[in-house]
Amino acid sequence: GVNATAAEINLIDGGTARGTTAIADGDGVLINDAGTMRMTNVQTVKTYMTAGVGGGGEQDFVATGAISNGNIVGLNADGTVSVLESSFFTPVDFGNSAFANFLSANFDPDTNKILISYRPEVTNYPTVVVGTVSGNSISFGTPVVADSTARGEVTACYDTTNDKLALFYLSSGFVYGRVGTVSGTSISFGSQNTIITDAQDQSNGYAQQVNCCFDSNAGKIVLGWFAYDTDGGGNEFYGASKTCTISGTSMSTGTGVRVNTVQYGAPSPGQGGMVFDTNINKVMYISGYGGGLVSVGTVSGTDITYGTGVAVEAGTSTDTAKGVFCGGSINKTVISYYSGAVKAKVCSVSGTTPSFGT
Repeated sequence: GVNATAAEINLIDGGTARGTTAIADGDGVLINDAGTMRMTNVQTVKTYMTAGVGGGGEQDFVATGAISNGNIVGLNADGTVSVLESSFFTPVDFGNSAFANFLSANFDPDTNKILISYRPEVTNYPTVVVGTVSGNSISFGTPVVADSTARGEVTACYDTTNDKLALFYLSSGFVYGRVGTVSGTSISFGSQNTIITDAQDQSNGYAQQVNCCFDSNAGKIVLGWFAYDTDGGGNEFYGASKTCTISGTSMSTGTGVRVNTVQYGAPSPGQGGMVFDTNINKVMYISGYGGGLVSVGTVSGTDITYGTGVAVEAGTSTDTAKGVFCGGSINKTVISYYSGAVKAKVCSVSGTTPSFGT
């Protein structure tokens, strides 16, 4: 006979309102089991649903070793779990027995080599070493001295139009450059080229904090630095820039231009101070001064012009600001900087005016 009340039978009516009664172990669910209506408990439903979504939900595992709250764990081959540990491959010495300053690394896509430029403290000679990656290892050729004279800052970028490394180094306020050609696990350099002098480029005898990037659209190297400039009525150090063209193993340059009017407004030192945005074909000149001032440059022939710089975080004292172009679905330059904390913002450009997300 029927033991259910009319109210209970009415619950299976499709028009019945849905409630929010809490579910607990021991509660039952009505199911159609191959044509026969049956009541089963919610634990059985949970087990079935967990298996059906490929292991989702909760699962108990046996630990191998001690695991503390907050540890990141991984599943071992024997079905146990243990704390994941970072693993690093064995570092390789590329032949420098002393401190190395002004390190930068560039990739040569034509030979699949890594080109590391630096200035060893023992000699202060601009030096480059060629690295070869094989699996998870890297090996190096013999370091090659580009110039056997003690120099200052060193920077480099790779010219994919001419398949050459452009190496620049500073000496007594002047900037010099050499063109490097990779062969096997070594690199050779052409003659020295004078890139920045006191008679041009708004430098007046003093250039510092040189940096560079390669504009793959125009096929030009773009240099940035801060220049000693007296036309403002005092000792002022403004950001400056110019293009550089490689022909064979020689370099020629365009005319230097002022980028900004920020004191010491050079691009931040090291890679990331100057970035080429391949989405908009513009040069991003990123200074750590002026609230992280970003100026957008356009190359035309051997000339470059810049729009008005915009601060990443106006009114703040920022330390070094760096950028990186993120391709793929992002297709924008991301600026990272320090202003009380490490921060980052996405940079969008309209014409030559940058703007920043939050």
